[in-house]
Amino acid sequence: TRSTSSAFLEARRKEAEELSRQRESQREENRRRIEERQRQDEERKAAMTEFLLKKKQEEEDAKKREEVARVAMDAKRAHQEDVGKRHQEKMLRDSARQKELQRKAAVKRLLQEGKDEVDFGKHMDNIRLRQLERKKLRSIKRNEALQIYEESLAALDAGKPQVAQLSRAPSSGSMSAST
Repeated sequence: TRSTSSAFLEARRKEAEELSRQRESQREENRRRIEERQRQDEERKAAMTEFLLKKKQEEEDAKKREEVARVAMDAKRAHQEDVGKRHQEKMLRDSARQKELQRKAAVKRLLQEGKDEVDFGKHMDNIRLRQLERKKLRSIKRNEALQIYEESLAALDAGKPQVAQLSRAPSSGSMSAST
């Protein structure tokens, strides 16, 4: 009986050892699973953190690109406005310059027309003066010729009265033709 009891105890002890080994094995398995799950959780957490950081960086990069694009568009718009304003100012200056040139040309033309009128007046005055001078010269020459004629008639009358009368008639006709 003692041997049965000892065999029973031995069997119980072996059973207890087996249970203890199984429990230890299960604990080891559970520890391994827990460690594996923790490792996977950490990997998942690290991957999620990396993903979130990457996503955040992409969003920041996108915002930066948008900001750069906005600044570039603002700069381009400002440049175009500046170019447009300068062009408009240049056009206004050119227009003002053109108007000033037209005004100066009109003044010059009016002055030239006035000068031309004065020059024409002087020219006409010169023509009238020359005509008067020619008339005076003709009058003087006529008077001189008439005086010479009268003197020669008087000389002829003193010496040859008939010839003087004959020469008077054609001379008076020639004198009237010269005037």
